[in-house]
Amino acid sequence: MNSLDAIVVGVDFSPPSAAALEEAGRLADREGAHLVIAHVFPEELLAAACRYTGLGPEEVLSGKQMQLDRFCLETLGTRTVPSLELKVLTGHPSVQLIRLARRHQAALMVLGAQGESHRDTRQLGTLASSCLRHAPCETLLVRSGHHGGFRRVVVTVDLAPDGRHAIRRAAEFVKADGGDLHILHVYCPAWKSPAFSAAGLQVTPGQVSACVHRVERQVAALVPEEWSAFGKLSPRVAIRENFSRGTGILNYLNEVEADLVILGGRQRESSGAGLPGITTESMIHDAPCSVLALHAEEEPLRPSRKF
Repeated sequence: MNSLDAIVVGVDFSPPSAAALEEAGRLADREGAHLVIAHVFPEELLAAACRYTGLGPEEVLSGKQMQLDRFCLETLGTRTVPSLELKVLTGHPSVQLIRLARRHQAALMVLGAQGESHRDTRQLGTLASSCLRHAPCETLLVRSGHHGGFRRVVVTVDLAPDGRHAIRRAAEFVKADGGDLHILHVYCPAWKSPAFSAAGLQVTPGQVSACVHRVERQVAALVPEEWSAFGKLSPRVAIRENFSRGTGILNYLNEVEADLVILGGRQRESSGAGLPGITTESMIHDAPCSVLALHAEEEPLRPSRKF
């Protein structure tokens, strides 16, 4: 197994992590990828468990390993995974999972969107949020209750060149699962802002229409030239107006009842850490569906790595 074909999935035995494991197993089975399943037990909890049970660290971790084995057996069932590795680690969960992804040169990290401590299913878990920011690969956050393929996939584009890569990744999901593809661009109508009016600027309906048509052409230009390689896909292109791009995306996801949104446009900061763009980070907490965040260092015009 080529180490580049690895998927790392973090589990904490919660329902969202069960959904993440089920999806990771499905993808590994479909793509022939090596699946690394990890549970990270924080050191302070390990110390507390030893103190209150009277057991040694090795005994506590052995119990966690058995719990992980049972969890995987119950969640994956009879699904065939070409190559499987189960690990119980100690330390900070996000740090250990990111190290694991780097060690295996993982193409994808899969996590439940909410952790065991988050009872509000709308809120992104702390672990998922941290890994989203710093993972060295694409990050898939799976909402609790998701089962099977992604039937309605929405990819957001902002007219930057990496939009081609995002569209290509979305097409790969749709082709594999036989779903519907939506290409969404949300723009902010500057001509409706108070500052625009205060400056005494006037815009005619014809100028507005011309602007919208220009945006439509720019979005259409992002569709990869090799589109025919993805088969008979008929994507729906949606251009929406909203003063808040994040709100516009959320409104559309709810409108079409999307079960996966693919977000690109991640940026780098001076520390070198991969960070989601402002829109990605602000709206991802409230996304009503699973989220795939593309990695900042992906070459947008090259074919994506198989996972």
